Amino acid sequence: MSSTWAPPSAQQFPATPTGSVDALLDRIRRLEGIVAEVVKGSPLRQAGLGVAPGRLEVSGDLLVSGAAAFTGDTTIGGSLDVSGSAEVTGTLTIVEGNLVLGDGMIEGAALANQLVARGAAHSTSAFASNASGWNTLATATITDVPSWATAAVVMATGTLQLVDAITGLAVVDARVGIAGGYGAPIMAPASPGANATVSTATISHTRVFAPGASIACVIQAQPSNPANFPAHVGNAASVNVVALLLR
Repeated sequence: MSSTWAPPSAQQFPATPTGSVDALLDRIRRLEGIVAEVVKGSPLRQAGLGVAPGRLEVSGDLLVSGAAAFTGDTTIGGSLDVSGSAEVTGTLTIVEGNLVLGDGMIEGAALANQLVARGAAHSTSAFASNASGWNTLATATITDVPSWATAAVVMATGTLQLVDAITGLAVVDARVGIAGGYGAPIMAPASPGANATVSTATISHTRVFAPGASIACVIQAQPSNPANFPAHVGNAASVNVVALLLR
């Protein structure tokens, strides 16, 4: 019996080119080196970024050139440089340092309306001051108190002139009131006239309190003998008030 077996030829099983394998291995080695460099010197780590369970930590500066939206609480321990716009719907907490503003403004009604000034004045004349007790001679009322105002610094000054044309012997006490709170009274000095005694006074009062929707300020007089002060053309009174209203 004759055998027909013969060894495989090179055409059936061509040899793999050695250069291609070497080139592939070289590329793999270079990729391994690149991966090692990335792991060793992570750009994120160099930028101060790190991770912890449930959060991303920034230990360096954070530069935002576009819009940034924070929907939760935000705590920044380093510098925050925003060249675009930042929208914060949660709480922005500055742990250390100051909030430094440039030439711009902080907008919004809650920030813009921190303090406003209001004023009012009223004068009257030819009235009577013949009731017993304190007689209100003039009233000036600030009616446009902002709803956001929680504190008011109010300064009121009142003047009066009362004519005693009956006996010339009565004396007059005067005081100024602010929203129901009164300053210390003074005795109005009396000067004799041709046929009467004229009592004049200028008195001020300052009060700090939580205002309501309006602030009424008055000048009052209390004669020792009310019957001596009927209506007279020489009677006059005025009150002027300035209020600083704060949030």
